[in-house]
Amino acid sequence: MSTNSLIGIKGENRTARVIYCHWDGYPKYVGMMLHKHYRDVKKLNKLLALGDISCLAERVAPTKEELEKGTHDFNSPLSDVVVAYARDRGEKKNPARWIKLDGDIYEGVDYAYIYDANRDIWEIYKAKVSYDSYKGRNWCIHLERIPMDRRILEKYYNNFQKGIR
Repeated sequence: MSTNSLIGIKGENRTARVIYCHWDGYPKYVGMMLHKHYRDVKKLNKLLALGDISCLAERVAPTKEELEKGTHDFNSPLSDVVVAYARDRGEKKNPARWIKLDGDIYEGVDYAYIYDANRDIWEIYKAKVSYDSYKGRNWCIHLERIPMDRRILEKYYNNFQKGIR
């Protein structure tokens, strides 16, 4: 079973431009990976330009030489390179989209990781299901920000490097 997440960058008025990530969306993996390897807006925008991804990794793309050798694709990816649905599996691209951070999101997303470039911090949101008769539906899924500081992510990262999960 996968832990799905959204990855994005904060915009104005409580909005964010996001992509979907299918695997390992929990803070111990995606949260740690973003904290360690995606604190540069230029690199994050390259990630978002891929559209939806299967799994996150340290590098956004293989090198030109790796591409020429055919060493990275959906079925046999390089372990340190992002696996993207459009680029690596040939699927139709689902581009990055805008969401409201205080609005509803679609089912199946467990976490959202939103980079606030002004503060150089990754904000982590947990999807919560709640009853909302005001909006004319029985249930809705919304994002609720959860505290996660850098010390916790550093601990997760160090344990991950040692093989402790």
